[in-house]
Amino acid sequence: MPETVPEEPEDLEFINLVTLVASTAAAELGERKAGKPDGTVNLPRARQFINLLSGLKRKTEGRRSPQEERVLDTLLKDLQERYVKAAGLDKEDPNLPLLGRLAAQAYQTQSKKS
Repeated sequence: MPETVPEEPEDLEFINLVTLVASTAAAELGERKAGKPDGTVNLPRARQFINLLSGLKRKTEGRRSPQEERVLDTLLKDLQERYVKAAGLDKEDPNLPLLGRLAAQAYQTQSKKS
């Protein structure tokens, strides 16, 4: 049998941190959790936690293991897509001011790159 290499504790600590922040963002996007059964949406708080993950990604660039990279990228992409849908930014809205449309486009472009 091939010998498996156990995960380094640091790897798991970073993944646990990323998962904690991501699950909080998901809860703010309306995902129902035991502590928040009503599934209410709080877009500003969700955006704060998504931005926190983006900041972690920038600050740890080049120092993450492949597994950490995969977990962070997957969670961040998923949360950004869910935020865009929850905020209604995936729809063309002629009533949205120009600045709002530009911000929506920039956020969608950023989520596609991640």
